[in-house]
Amino acid sequence: MSGAGTLLAKGAVKLFHGAKKDFKSFDSKYATETAFGKGFSFTPDKKVAESYAKITPFELKKLYGKKYLDAAIERKKEGEPLLYQVEANLKDNETLIVRKNFDNQNEQVQKKLKTLIEKENINIDDLDLDKPKFWRQILKATEKDADKLFSKYGIKGSIKDARGSSIKQVGGELEYTIYDPSIIKIINKTFLDKNKKNEGDKMKKTKRTKKAVGSVAQEAAKGADSLLQAAKDDVNEINRGPSE
Repeated sequence: MSGAGTLLAKGAVKLFHGAKKDFKSFDSKYATETAFGKGFSFTPDKKVAESYAKITPFELKKLYGKKYLDAAIERKKEGEPLLYQVEANLKDNETLIVRKNFDNQNEQVQKKLKTLIEKENINIDDLDLDKPKFWRQILKATEKDADKLFSKYGIKGSIKDARGSSIKQVGGELEYTIYDPSIIKIINKTFLDKNKKNEGDKMKKTKRTKKAVGSVAQEAAKGADSLLQAAKDDVNEINRGPSE
């Protein structure tokens, strides 16, 4: 699978997803329109996922066209930012490479696409399979969403591999879109703001401890001063001799 093959060789891929919704599993009814068809976006880059979880409406305007902007803002306007760590059971022969033309796809993926084209009654002559975005033509011809259409024919996800590109990649160099959520297993989720709060609490606790230790030290110092003064008084009393 070109540069991405080694990433998928073992089948299970460790990925991250940033969101502002707390859920126990990825449900197809919550799939959204992404740059690579309807589904769920993931990245192997933890920092990229965290930035998506915390993204602001202003930043969203830079990423989405008018058609999808309102829906994107609606998804991100409420809730605490969360980071999901998942394992996606995604294999080479189930993965569309979105920036490669038809001939550069995995052989099994090519067969699945041919079956799709035949079963969906698409005229193959109407498709420009030499273009990297030929898959968009397929979606347009069927008027179906990527998650339903591609999953039906065994294409469970896609990958954007932009490693080596001189163009800045908004979603990171590697970006996955999962069409079939049944292959996703949530391993861990982290409330990002809560972690910051905990760190703040630890800092406050440390300050309180230092303050308490400082108070004890001050009291001890006062006690030492008192003892020293008492000792001086005793010495003075001895030097003066018995009172007349």
